[in-house]
Amino acid sequence: MKNNEIKVAVFGDVILDLFSYYISPRESPEAPVPIIVKNKEDYFAGGAGLLSTKLKELGIKVDLYTQIGNDSNGKVLKSKLKDLNVFDYSKSKYKTTIKERIIVEDKYYLRKDTEEIMSPFKKPVIDKFKMNASKYDAVIFSDYSKGFLDKSLFNTIKEICLKNNLLTFIDPSVKNILDFKNITYFKPNYKEAVKLSKKKKIPEILNYLSNTYNTIPVVTLGELGSASKDANKVIYSKKYKTSAIDTSGSGDIFFAFFIHSILNNKSILDSLNYSSEKTSKYVKYFGFSKN
Repeated sequence: MKNNEIKVAVFGDVILDLFSYYISPRESPEAPVPIIVKNKEDYFAGGAGLLSTKLKELGIKVDLYTQIGNDSNGKVLKSKLKDLNVFDYSKSKYKTTIKERIIVEDKYYLRKDTEEIMSPFKKPVIDKFKMNASKYDAVIFSDYSKGFLDKSLFNTIKEICLKNNLLTFIDPSVKNILDFKNITYFKPNYKEAVKLSKKKKIPEILNYLSNTYNTIPVVTLGELGSASKDANKVIYSKKYKTSAIDTSGSGDIFFAFFIHSILNNKSILDSLNYSSEKTSKYVKYFGFSKN
């Protein structure tokens, strides 16, 4: 499969990520806290938006099914997604999810979240996907538990995928336990995998996920890389040294590179190494700019 011929559908929660940078010229005389003055701010598409924009940068055609919100933050987020084909199914009163990361003197100081959990208009999502399903090489679920992927919508989309023999990938949320069975590639991080499996050792976790969900599990391990199974054998990526400053979005970055590699017919081990190496470069700075 040639890279410029690959087309995917991404279903999931998009988030507006705001990085606010402050300097601290002095400490407050009223309490032992710093006085901070804003220096600059950067906006990025986060969640399924970050995953989709990274896939697009890697040369994959993307249809993004999501809900954004018809508010000022939604306008900013839409501007960050302008290069994608976006299907927005948010209800009129839906407020765009925003995560503000406050950086003081080049250190991650605080995060402020504003969100509203609301399910989308489901029938138009399903109808549009049914019409387009035959055009896709894979379907990707990016769940941040913000309301878009409720159980009924997920189950319907998954059933259509199975009927059309489509490759499926999911980055799950343990706050929203869905019917993960028969998803082709299942990518939790280590903490999520422990919570799902009630196990702590990587081989036991991978065996549990593989057997329980009839899937190929891919577990990200932070600075230790990633792990999966291939032909019933546990495999690990190489470890790539990095000086992590901010791990925000690293799961989405890893996932995008992994999907790109698999859809270009690379082995699971090669895909783990490729994704882990690329992700190690993104945690060296704040934000999600190209690297």
